Formats: sequence, structure tokens, C-alpha cells
Amino acid sequence: MAKIFNKSNDTSLILSPREAVYRQFNFGQWTELRVGMLFGVVNDTNDSGSATTEEVYRLTDLDRVYFGIKSYGNEIPGVSNTNFIGVTSATSSYVNILGSRTGTFVNNGGLFYYRLYLGAASASLPLSTKAIDAGVDTGFIYPTTIGSTCGFYGLKYVLQNSGSANQCVILNYKSTSTAGTSSADLNTLLTNNTSWNSMYSSDASYSTASWETGIPLPDTFYTHIPSYRNRLRITAIQLMKIS
Repeated sequence: MAKIFNKSNDTSLILSPREAVYRQFNFGQWTELRVGMLFGVVNDTNDSGSATTEEVYRLTDLDRVYFGIKSYGNEIPGVSNTNFIGVTSATSSYVNILGSRTGTFVNNGGLFYYRLYLGAASASLPLSTKAIDAGVDTGFIYPTTIGSTCGFYGLKYVLQNSGSANQCVILNYKSTSTAGTSSADLNTLLTNNTSWNSMYSSDASYSTASWETGIPLPDTFYTHIPSYRNRLRITAIQLMKIS
């Protein structure tokens, strides 16, 4: 069960292993939306301790990382018509949790990366993912111990061709392991228009989620890591309607 960590003006939500957090929002119609969090990953015994190295194989969709927006409720993305647009780990692979990285591990010619991928599910369509560049680290990054700073992960959603047959959502991400610890730090990162990255720098289609007109856009922030030995520690969450 999640708990609140409160010490020296540091108040954080620490989820139990394999627990998710979701938060509904009501922005009405939007064309640009941004969501982000200040966070870390800690082990299952120390609320500020470094994450334990762990490898979780995907047997079901509960064994995936999720970060993004989904339809309201506690169902996981892609199940029972649960709409989702965000990032997730690979469809058939391990999730690796390290002291400062979480994602799908990729060895690209001896260079190691931890990745999350654009994932989308709408109505009865199952959750699908798209590949990303070799040499790109799109997974969660965060400090090895929580203290003077947190990691940041954020997504920018831009709705295009609203109401037409080719309606879609363009997704960009931003991340850093030295983001500060306050809601003001989070707000600065979200409002800053620089350093938003395409999921695939050389092909925009890999950052594009098709979204059929008539299917409601998701209205709930959602994140989850599938770890048995580590916990997601969230210091701040912010959702922002730009337009």
C-alpha cells in the first residue's frame, strides 16, 4: 500500500511494489497537453535508498512500465477498452530497473540504452508500441539516491487534424536526472518549450499515435513500474493544458 514520506520539508508519495497511481483531470477540449512528474525509484526497504538491480520479464501487460494518460479507472492500459496514449516498455522483453535507469534494455553495438516506447490503445484495439532510434535513451532516468534532486519525466501531447479521418496525437518527451525537488521546479520544466524530443528523430510517424474520431481522449494521468523489489517515489505531479 502506498505511503507518504515526510521529512525535512520533503513530502513524497511512495508506491508499493507493482502499484500504480492515477489522477483524473478535466481540461475539456485541448490541442496541447503536458504531463510530468518529479520522482525517483527506491528499494523496498529504504525510502531514500538506491534502487535494487532487477529484471522483470513480460508475462502479462502488468509487467510493463507505463507513463501517460488513460481513460479513468484502475484498469491497466489496453484492457477492457481502456484508452491510453503514452510511453511503455517493449511488447515482449524484459524491464530492467537499475540504480539510475528504468526501461527496456537495448545493447546497440556495445552501447547500452534503457528505453520506453510510444504506446497507444483505443476502444477495442490492443496496446501497440513503435520502435525508436538506435542510440536514444528514452527510459526513466533519476538520481541513485533521493536527496537534493529528483528525476523528471514529462510528455507533451499535440492533437492534430481534430475531428477529421486522420486525427492523431504527436508525442514528445523530456527527461533529466537533476530536476530539483519542488513543484516550482516541475512547473519550470513543463512550461519551458525547449528540450522536448521526438520519440524517433528521423521519422515523425514513430512519435504519432493515430486516434479515431469519436473515441474519447484519455482524461487520467497514469504511471506504473512492474518491480517486485523497488518502489516508485513521486515528489510532484503536474498536468497542464497549453491550448
